Amino acid sequence: MQDKTILYLIRHGQTDYNRKGQLQGRGIDAPLDATGRAQSEAVARQLKTESINLVVSSSLLRARSTAEIISTSLNVPFHGHYTELDEMDFGKAEGHFVHQLGDELNAIYEKWGQGQVDSAFESGESPLEVLERAHRCMMKLLEEHTGKRIVAVIHGRLIRILLSDWLGLGLHRMNEIQHANASINKMEWNGTVFTPVLLNYTEHLKQKELTPFSEL
Repeated sequence: MQDKTILYLIRHGQTDYNRKGQLQGRGIDAPLDATGRAQSEAVARQLKTESINLVVSSSLLRARSTAEIISTSLNVPFHGHYTELDEMDFGKAEGHFVHQLGDELNAIYEKWGQGQVDSAFESGESPLEVLERAHRCMMKLLEEHTGKRIVAVIHGRLIRILLSDWLGLGLHRMNEIQHANASINKMEWNGTVFTPVLLNYTEHLKQKELTPFSEL
């Protein structure tokens, strides 16, 4: 019987874009702000007793910085960063305030909810394209580190995409997956299926200054 692998999907800490309600996506490489760094330290404290073996992240600065804070605090290897784990490319919508997207945002949500998961913002990626690149990367990491406890620091929409698929909801229901900056999702992987242990866990952030933001 194959040992269970434990995967911790962590959303990166807060950036100024999160705080201001601007869409980042794959094309905006914003750093953590002071709150985001404190949130990352809070994640590390929460994981102190979890016997983590390695940490990975997307290639984007906000995820890499969060991962480096966690790996340094826990004294475990930062195994590397992967472009395949970058956030969805939101195309021409990136950088805009979410409240300004209005009808465009509602229209794409409606398409996704109807199962048109090959639809995308103009010049951006579709959920299906993102799933294909990120799932392939995650499966390779899980195969290479069977029986280990792996922290993967990634992004909000990507968490929705992966978990909606892995938990059997389907991409058309990905908006049912909740996430917040520096939230923890703990999953058991037995080589065939994922079993959720924690989803969007934020108790470690229950301080006013660490209140996390949700995003697209």
